[in-house]
Amino acid sequence: DRFESGAANIPEGDLLDDLGRMTYGLFSEEIISPSPNPDAYTEYGTDILGLRVSRPVGPVEIGAAMRFDSGLWWYSLADIDIPALNDWIDTTGSTSDWFALGKSEWLCGGDVSATFGPVSCWVEYLDYRYTGGVTAGNKENDARDGNGPIDLDMGDRGGHLSGADIEIRALEFLGLGLNYSSQLYSTPDKAGVYLQPGPSTDGDGRVEMEYLTMAPNSTASWWEGLEFRLNLDRYFPILLFGGKEQLRDDFTGMSRDTQKFGFSAKGSFLWDFIVYDLYSHWAKAEYGDGATGAELLSKYAIDVCLTDNWYIGLDVAYHSASEKTEGDSTLFDGVSMPVFTYVQFRPVENVRMEIFWGVHPMMANGWIAGRREFIDEYIRENGASFVEAWEELEDVRQIGFRGEIDF
Repeated sequence: DRFESGAANIPEGDLLDDLGRMTYGLFSEEIISPSPNPDAYTEYGTDILGLRVSRPVGPVEIGAAMRFDSGLWWYSLADIDIPALNDWIDTTGSTSDWFALGKSEWLCGGDVSATFGPVSCWVEYLDYRYTGGVTAGNKENDARDGNGPIDLDMGDRGGHLSGADIEIRALEFLGLGLNYSSQLYSTPDKAGVYLQPGPSTDGDGRVEMEYLTMAPNSTASWWEGLEFRLNLDRYFPILLFGGKEQLRDDFTGMSRDTQKFGFSAKGSFLWDFIVYDLYSHWAKAEYGDGATGAELLSKYAIDVCLTDNWYIGLDVAYHSASEKTEGDSTLFDGVSMPVFTYVQFRPVENVRMEIFWGVHPMMANGWIAGRREFIDEYIRENGASFVEAWEELEDVRQIGFRGEIDF
């Protein structure tokens, strides 16, 4: 539900979203939101460093990008079954009950973009490197007399992200675009374990661990997507898009072919008396085991000006998801339609005060991801599925007050 953040589509000229995360394909990352209860031992910390430099050379811009993500989270020995760690415990005589698992990911590469009259294009390539292991052990008791620092390298991976885009403005009000993007895991050069934190699925709020045992010389896994765009900007601006994706993940055995279509439109009527924001995205997937799935995510929002300073708004989100087995048996089928409304006062251009009902689409930090934040937290706290979290979002009844000042 991060409708305007570029989470579902690659922003122009950039393979990462506005939070620096890879949010599609093999490298997609989930939002981790540990429980604030210190007794749950849910600590998860991430340090992110990102940098991009660029320089125009005539109509061409050349850029270089780098991103480093270093994560650390604690995990109970009772829930870890990794041979390399067991061997280390036997060798050292460790008495730790909990271990700090760490991972680091590097992305570095470059991009080239250019505009030649009605044609604009970009190409980008980012090299990917992952390493993971155990960095500390700590016996969870009152004395905290653990074994201290550990440097146990347990796995590494390599790969890349690459993409290209071209857009042709055939007429002043008509634009055609084509986008291709891909991700690849290169074959590991040695046996190891791929560690990644994940959100809680059992409702205890603890960060859970996802790990895959990797054998050397295993087959690489890949994801690629192709998308077409049609921009119409006459009377009512609208963007139509569609395409297909293919996923082959030999580490997990996942195989999926997806077709998707959608549209988005933003504009106003009657000298901004009514401002609208519409979005709809439909996708259908076929899996390697014969199962099929379908999902529809839509948003319909309007903002009506009552007077010079007073506004009312309505924002309706619609989510429908279903999946069937090869024998056409229904695995799940859920539909939800949460509604958000508000009355807003705007005394000056950069000040807004509102009373609202429902879950606010805006996060406190300004990102348009309020519904997604609610869904992630509900999944973590209740061990719910994505569909169940959307159904809970529909049932929320709350009134709130919000004030914003832009500088």
